[in-house]
Amino acid sequence: MISVEEFRQLVRDTGFGAYVLFGAALALLVLVSSVFYALVGFYWAIIGYEIVAILGAGFYWRAIVGREVAAPWPELDDSGMSVGSAVLLALTAVVLGLWGNAVMGLGVDLFPDTLGPYAEQYQARIRELLLESEGLNWWLATVGVALVAPVCEEALFRGSILQEQLKDGRRWRIVAANGLLFGAFHVQPLNLVPLAVIGAFLAHVTIVSRSLWPAILGHTVLNVFNGVVMPAVLGRSLERSSGTLPPEASAMARLLNGEQGTPLEFAAWALVLGVVSVALWYAVVRLLDNLHDESKVS
Repeated sequence: MISVEEFRQLVRDTGFGAYVLFGAALALLVLVSSVFYALVGFYWAIIGYEIVAILGAGFYWRAIVGREVAAPWPELDDSGMSVGSAVLLALTAVVLGLWGNAVMGLGVDLFPDTLGPYAEQYQARIRELLLESEGLNWWLATVGVALVAPVCEEALFRGSILQEQLKDGRRWRIVAANGLLFGAFHVQPLNLVPLAVIGAFLAHVTIVSRSLWPAILGHTVLNVFNGVVMPAVLGRSLERSSGTLPPEASAMARLLNGEQGTPLEFAAWALVLGVVSVALWYAVVRLLDNLHDESKVS
C-alpha cells in the first residue's frame, strides 16, 4: 500500500495517473449515467452524464491530486489550425468515420454470432436517438451527440488523460495507448477497433498542434456525420422504400438498417477508405506541425 505522497509523486513523474483517471472516470460514468437515467430520463441524461461524469472527471482529478501534480491542459487560447488545415482535418474525420462503419460491417459479417447482437444494439440506439425521437427529445439527442459529447470526451481524453500519458515521453506508444483507452471507454466490442484508431488520430493531432481544438473539431465533425447526417439520410431512404433500403444502397447503409452486405463489399470499402484515411492523416499532421513551427518562429 503506497502512501498519499508516494501516489502523488508517481503521478507527477510518470504516466501512471492517466490509467487511474481512466478507471475512475469509467466507474463515475456508470454510476452517474444510471442516476441520470432514473431521475431525468434518457434524453436529458445524454447531456447530463457527459458534463458531470466525463467533462467533470478532469476537473475532479486536478482538484484531488493538485494542480502542481496533474499535467497541464493543452492550449485553449490558440486553435492551432489554419482554415485549410481545419477543412482537411474535417475531411479526414469523415473518411475515418466511413472506414469505421466498413470495419464494423466486416466484423459483423465475419463473426455474426459474436458481433451481431452488438450491431443490433447499435442500430437500435441510433434509431432511438435520432430516427424515432421528436421535438425537444430530438434536439437534446442532436446537441448531445454533435456538441456535448465531443467537447466533454476530448476534455477528458485529450485534455487530461493524454497529458498525463505524455509524462512518459514515448509519442507513438502514447498515441496508440490513448486510442485504445478511448475505444475501451465506450464498452462496445463492435466499434472497439474503429474508435481506437479514431482516438489515436485525435491524440496525434493534439500532440502536434499543442491545442485541444483540432481534436474537438474532428470529433464534432465525425459525430455530426455518423450520428446525425447519415441516420437522417437513411431515415428518408427507409420512408421512400417502405422500410427496406433499395438495392443500390451502400453496404454501410444496409448495415445501419440491419441488413447484411457481403464480406467482400465491406473488405473493399475498408481497404480503400483505410488507404485514403492514412494519406489524409499524414497530410493533416504535417500541415499542423508546420503551422506550429511557423507560429514559434513568428
